Amino acid sequence: MSRWVMLASVLLLLPVSNVFAATCPSSYISSTVKPQEYSQWPLNSLNSTITATGSTDPDDDVVITGSMTQNGDSQSINGAVNTSSPTGGAFFIKQNMRSRNDTNTITYKFDKPLVNLSMSVYDIDREFRFFDYNWKDKLKFIAKDKAGQTVSPIFSNNGEYVAASGNTVTGDSRFGTFGTCSDNDFSSSCKITASFDQPITELSIEYGNASDAISDPVEQNIEVTFDDFCVPLPTYTISKDDGLTSIGTNNTTDYVITVTNTGDVPLKNLILKDPAVSGLSKQSNIICDSTDANNICNANTVPTIASLESSTGFNISSIPVGKSYSISVPTLVTAASGSTVQNIATATLKTTIETASDINKVTSIFDSGSVSAPASCPSGHQMYYIGENPPKYTPIKTQKLSWTSGTSNIYTIGGIKFTLSFPIVKNILTGYPKYEAANDTATKNSINMFHTSQKLDVNHQLTATIDRPVSKYGFVVQDVDSNQSSKYIESLTITTLGGVFSNFKSSNHVLSDGDKTITGIPWQNCNTSSTSNLCNFNIDWGYKPSLTPFTITHGNTFTGASTSSSSGNHLVGYSDFYFCLAPPKLVIKKMLNGSRINDTDAKRDQFEIKVTGNSIATNSFITTGKGSAINKGTSAVLELEENKSYTITERVMNGTTVGDIANYDATYICSNATTGSTTVMPTTAMTYDAAAKTRSFTLANATYGDEITCTITNNPASYTFSGTVFNDNGGIAASEANRQNISTLFTDNKQYFNGRLDAGELGIYENGLRVKLTDCDGRTLDNKSVDVLSSGSDIGKYSITVSGNKLVDGTGNNLTKICLVEEEPQSWKYSVDTTTNTREITLVPGVYNYANLNFGEVEPYNTALVLIKLQHIHNCDENFTYPTNVGNADDLEIGFGEQAANNVIPGKCIAYRVTAYNRGHVELENIQIKDTLQTEPVASTFHFPLPVGNPASINPYNNSLPKDTITSKPFNLLGVQSSTNVPQATLYFNTKYGSTISN
Repeated sequence: MSRWVMLASVLLLLPVSNVFAATCPSSYISSTVKPQEYSQWPLNSLNSTITATGSTDPDDDVVITGSMTQNGDSQSINGAVNTSSPTGGAFFIKQNMRSRNDTNTITYKFDKPLVNLSMSVYDIDREFRFFDYNWKDKLKFIAKDKAGQTVSPIFSNNGEYVAASGNTVTGDSRFGTFGTCSDNDFSSSCKITASFDQPITELSIEYGNASDAISDPVEQNIEVTFDDFCVPLPTYTISKDDGLTSIGTNNTTDYVITVTNTGDVPLKNLILKDPAVSGLSKQSNIICDSTDANNICNANTVPTIASLESSTGFNISSIPVGKSYSISVPTLVTAASGSTVQNIATATLKTTIETASDINKVTSIFDSGSVSAPASCPSGHQMYYIGENPPKYTPIKTQKLSWTSGTSNIYTIGGIKFTLSFPIVKNILTGYPKYEAANDTATKNSINMFHTSQKLDVNHQLTATIDRPVSKYGFVVQDVDSNQSSKYIESLTITTLGGVFSNFKSSNHVLSDGDKTITGIPWQNCNTSSTSNLCNFNIDWGYKPSLTPFTITHGNTFTGASTSSSSGNHLVGYSDFYFCLAPPKLVIKKMLNGSRINDTDAKRDQFEIKVTGNSIATNSFITTGKGSAINKGTSAVLELEENKSYTITERVMNGTTVGDIANYDATYICSNATTGSTTVMPTTAMTYDAAAKTRSFTLANATYGDEITCTITNNPASYTFSGTVFNDNGGIAASEANRQNISTLFTDNKQYFNGRLDAGELGIYENGLRVKLTDCDGRTLDNKSVDVLSSGSDIGKYSITVSGNKLVDGTGNNLTKICLVEEEPQSWKYSVDTTTNTREITLVPGVYNYANLNFGEVEPYNTALVLIKLQHIHNCDENFTYPTNVGNADDLEIGFGEQAANNVIPGKCIAYRVTAYNRGHVELENIQIKDTLQTEPVASTFHFPLPVGNPASINPYNNSLPKDTITSKPFNLLGVQSSTNVPQATLYFNTKYGSTISN
């Protein structure tokens, strides 16, 4: 019977002093089993858990798991022995063997590969009985590395009772017939040491009897100690790369940061940092890198921007052996074109720090940083090829290569001008440059330059220009080689930054000068058809703006050549020119002149810009910032389709609430960096959508190579409030004679006192006359209080201009109405108002100019309200009725008249009739007639009957009578409707004169 019995024991191995330290390779540390750790293994127990005390450096710990396999009917007891062992403890294996064929296998598994493990086994012996043995110990050592391969032991320190062969040791005796050691015998006679010079993760000791033991062995035992070994320390690497060497400003690139466990132990609590870098702005959607098959990152272990950039970093709790932690960090490039950005990440494990960096050259905003192999374009870009052998690429436009004459030729392909020129040419053979299909088989289908062989650093320069921004440009160079006997070594140098040599043969060419120069290797000549292709190579550039000169120079650098004479000629050819144009690209920029209209923490205007059309991907962006500052004010580079229509829309947002873009004036300018582009930029004004509260414009007909930048600039809408303070007299001069004139002079003049500024009416001014802008609650807005103009044709005029962001209440909310207040001088000639001194204006969305906010005034003699007072003397009849039995008369004792009442006898009554007329053309409101009773020289008092008339009764309205002043109820008078119908109201009242008289 065979069965497994798990000992389930765990032992942590801690470093010991250098006295017993093993010699360890780099990145390993010496360790062993401490005495107290042996004693923690319970005696007589097959199932136990051992917890070591640990060390101050847990990286040095090793976990050992023990188990035993029993084969047959034998029984085993394991445990700790006394401290008489050389190490102060040992594993004690005692077993009762029922058959010489029984075995017990003790297996130790290590959680880390141990190097230079040295262990000792004691009490390996035999017991002799006549012609055979009661037992004869036999141990087989089986070690494995982490790949499961067997590692053979190296035996040493053999005791006199021990024999070793291969991976097996047995109890034996070289000096007699008896070779028995007692239990817990740690003498050297029964000892052997086994060492392993390769890393092992598992060690098994199969314990049984040699074949010459008797069939029924008796009890036998061994003791095992681990002397020393080497424990691997954690090792790891970090990398950071976005796969690019250049990137356009305002483009987003994905930096992949990977920490890889390169050692044999797990990484615990590693700190990852990726500090903020000027010119780079991390974006929030950090994700796990899906391309890393060994990645342990998951959605719950993705760092935030704040944690990566903090001083404490992001803690990676564990990276198992053979695994990695890898994230992709989208990053917006904010650095300016022409600069360089370096991005450094660090991984720290205790005191060990590993770093990784990525460097990018920042180029035009339209350079996405795409890279591709020679004679190919980034995905989706249009290729233009000039040569005989177009590559298999879609979309592509092709044209045959040719050369007419001279040192410069222009090729027009697909409407694009591609210019090749040789601005420097020296020592050239007649007729060159020229196109040749073949030249002694050294070049084919190329523009050839044939030079005599004087030594010159530059014997020609080749420059190409393209009237479009190109995402890539390149060509093939043929037959750059060397021939010592002909005294030349051809050399070619890239002078336009960014060019790269590729597809050259190291057997024929060598690079120098920072890989910007390529030179033929001496004697490696390419003058036969079988070798000519060995001297061909490619030169390619990445993104460059329109009309960038792509330049190389060619020369003969052989030092033995004469600078004045030739000892041979050398040929070079150029062919297979191509360039790539990206699909039309668009960038939207946002600018703001002036502060936001809403600019409080509770409500702050931000601008959302979105491009739609032809299934373009989600691309909107929302600004940030305060006041006039616009942060995040540029869109990503948007790739468009050729000849399609797109709509650019902006709106204003207050958090999640849509504001009204009409609160801002808007202009936009679209420009195309592409020279020679036929795309027509939009010029019409932006269209306002009142329902959606947005503005938009349309962009159409863009084509390959277009690089369009549209900048939308907003100004907080400026409100203008204007008007005139004017003399509302209808042209009638003020005079005492006209003070009570209710004739057609006034009533038929519809421009008189109508509250409107009519033709012929003039503005007026006096020192101190002002108009101010308020919130209708008394608060002056933006300190806007202006003087009325005082002279010339502008007399009486005023104008107030204020930014929309100033028309807010005390808490920053937009006002829906404002008030204009006329402030009159203390001494004011025009003291009668034909309009109110406060004008309330309701603000209409999208309306910013409020004109003709006029204030009408007249002099007192031109007032609209005319009072005419008549009187009638009578004998104080209390039943007297005013309008019924008394008319007008020249004799005041007969009727009412305007003439003075002379010689009134005390005790008589005087009845009064006061009539108010409105000779103006606006309604007069809240009129009250007041008449003060006479006290000198003759006193008078109110007398019955009660007052009557349109203004109704006197005030107060109770039984007590006024003693000094008659006051009517308030009343209104409509404006004049016709000259025969002058609005009026009459008040009648009666007074009685007293008996006292003077003078």
